[in-house]
Amino acid sequence: MQKCKNQDFLTDILLDIANSIKDKSETEKIILGDQNNPEDIIEVVSLAAGYPGICVFLGYMDKVFPEDGWDVVAHDYLTDLISLIQTNKTYSLSLFNGLAGVLVALETCSRGGTRYTTIINQVLTLILENYKHYLSEDLLKLKKEGVSASEYDVISGWTGVGRTLLHFDQISNKGDISLKKALHDIAEYLLLVSSIDTLSNMPNWLISNENLPLDIEKKTYKKGYFNSGMAHGISGVLAFLSILKKENYKIKNLELGIKNIQNWIFEKVKTHKGIYYIPNVIENEVVRNEAFFNHRDAWCYGTPGVSRAIFLSGIALNDQRVKMKALELFKTFFLRDEKDRKIISPTICHGYAGILMLTLRMYKDTNDRFLADKMHDILNEMLTFYSQLNFSKFNNYELISGKIVEEKKVGLLEGSTGIALVLISFIFGQDSWDKIFLIS
Repeated sequence: MQKCKNQDFLTDILLDIANSIKDKSETEKIILGDQNNPEDIIEVVSLAAGYPGICVFLGYMDKVFPEDGWDVVAHDYLTDLISLIQTNKTYSLSLFNGLAGVLVALETCSRGGTRYTTIINQVLTLILENYKHYLSEDLLKLKKEGVSASEYDVISGWTGVGRTLLHFDQISNKGDISLKKALHDIAEYLLLVSSIDTLSNMPNWLISNENLPLDIEKKTYKKGYFNSGMAHGISGVLAFLSILKKENYKIKNLELGIKNIQNWIFEKVKTHKGIYYIPNVIENEVVRNEAFFNHRDAWCYGTPGVSRAIFLSGIALNDQRVKMKALELFKTFFLRDEKDRKIISPTICHGYAGILMLTLRMYKDTNDRFLADKMHDILNEMLTFYSQLNFSKFNNYELISGKIVEEKKVGLLEGSTGIALVLISFIFGQDSWDKIFLIS
């Protein structure tokens, strides 16, 4: 628990966000934006933007205020969520856009597995019965055409699904063989992604031009790129493999996969204005000069998130040198000019809440006094975006076509409930929710 003079003020902000979420009708309008039919909108059932993320927040409100009825508010949202997934097409198994995220929401609100057990088991079974089909498709594509980020990453891919199943394997008392098998299969796929071709010496996580998600990227990166970030890149895979190793899962070549990614990232560290950073993406067979600064400081991309993944790999391999290098890389955020940080939003994904979430974790693991001092500075920066008169209390901001665009969002990834969860970590020390972001 972080002691601060304004703890009552922070709690008031937390409650302000939570009380606004009680208005489900207005919350749904914000999630849907200009869309008219909620049953056709993936955002409503996504952990990233919709009801599952809100339920994770409400589940933690129930943990810190167990007598205040937040479980009832969560139940109202969960009832609608369950109805939506039962009556509509399931889009994916993924963590932030699919069934794994729904599973996380249900478990968070279950009061230690005492509630929602039937639906939790149904959703888990649905994932375990269907993952092989999708995984075999992605495995075949990897071998024939190479990989796309959405197949392996935290947001849409197997890293996020794997982290979810790992959590359920750890809390399960039954030693479910099918759960362990799924976890093992996913880990083996990600280890193949993290391997390096012996003939070409090319990492398997190269995203070829044909597999890039955006047309503008295809025009820019003619020979493809390596995505180094946490949200869509190889650092998310590194974090997951490291957590598996740390938790003593025995999987062939696990340590090799961790070292492959770890060493590759260290080789790609660059300097800008004399300060180290890890580029967002690394172009294949293209070398840029130091003036080209391809970086933003965030959880999703950039040195803060990536250095946390490296730190986890140091824990997994019991390598103090790696942990120290990761800590020093993490601290570079505080050395950069504000304009070089490129932070314009208070939210988790690419804003101050994400930096605070990471700093709290790094401080918890290192007890570094520098971080203890700096976390209050980050908190204060985040709070400058707070507006009591605004329904969502914090807006998200994006840079689109050179202009800063304000967006009203209530979701976990880019909205107010994500910020509120970081406040819960800061005030109460309840931080186990951040496993969703592969930082624990």
